[in-house]
Amino acid sequence: MNAKRKLFLSWMAVREALVEGNLQDADLDTCLFCTSVGELILGQAFDQRNFRAIMPHLLKAAAEGRLAYFDKFDHVNGLSIACVNDLLKLNGVAPLNCPAEGTLTRLLYDLAVPQVEDFSIPVLFAGQPTTETFRAARQQQAEDDLALVSAGARLSTSFSNWMVDIKTALAMRP
Repeated sequence: MNAKRKLFLSWMAVREALVEGNLQDADLDTCLFCTSVGELILGQAFDQRNFRAIMPHLLKAAAEGRLAYFDKFDHVNGLSIACVNDLLKLNGVAPLNCPAEGTLTRLLYDLAVPQVEDFSIPVLFAGQPTTETFRAARQQQAEDDLALVSAGARLSTSFSNWMVDIKTALAMRP
């Protein structure tokens, strides 16, 4: 068992693990990820710095077969449980200990966070920020940016087109 390997069922879970110090940046090269275009849009708006730090790892995971990705905007995470189990199987990990029907959105709404059947890797999930948390994060980001500009730093305004980058990485994987 790789003690640093984890299955993240949301981008917010990755962010929280990094912010809380429960995960090192280098550990992300072995983790498995489940996320969606909708969640990543929220993540980019909520915490641009961590979004920029995590995105290269998600792109690498996509290219290596360690990312399950839902590319429709209508659900924050509409991945099917079968899709998550396919990701686990592809990476030599036992399936989730829950019914194989349905979506992550429905499962996480109705039940507790599932685990991998043999408990070989931990499974982490964090929901989307509340409106109050989102506003506080955006306010803090604005204050941090103002402090950087006041100190003479230039803010980066360039963003990669991560939606295209993820689809490209997924299409190119073995």
